[in-house]
Amino acid sequence: MHGDKWVLNTYNQKAKNSISETMKSTVENHCRKQVQMHAVARHLAKKFERNAPTKFGECFKYNRCYYTMFDGEHATVEEFVPGSFAKYVNKNGNCVPVPEDATQDLKDLFLKAQTLVHYSYVVTDHKLMLLDIQGSEFTLYDPEIATEEIMDKEHREIYFCCGNCYSLVIAAFQ
Repeated sequence: MHGDKWVLNTYNQKAKNSISETMKSTVENHCRKQVQMHAVARHLAKKFERNAPTKFGECFKYNRCYYTMFDGEHATVEEFVPGSFAKYVNKNGNCVPVPEDATQDLKDLFLKAQTLVHYSYVVTDHKLMLLDIQGSEFTLYDPEIATEEIMDKEHREIYFCCGNCYSLVIAAFQ
């Protein structure tokens, strides 16, 4: 933990409209699904770390994410991650190009991020894929998850949240 610095995520009116009109959901439900998605990403990263060979070295991790209310608004809060931001894999599954002047350590981070995406796909029997791999060195945040099926047909509800619109990513990965 890095002390008492936290990031509070609330939604502007455009995002609220998208959540309610496009996704037919509530901001509260969306926030709770954000927390759920973060917990799944955290679990997959921990599982990967337990199964990675020792020679793989340091593995990625996600801190916890919490649901809260702030000034009467639904929100999420997570520990602040210090350092320089880097995006390794986009939410559409495309790998971000490694900068030409990247050090070997940075190149390794990009490869490890791609490995984590592939691992999430394999370990879930091709049902979901951890995407939008970004953060500061080995601490990641704001994940997205693509699922093979976008909607829980029984409850007519989107799995996870608005970012889960990439079932095509899984089809393309196969």
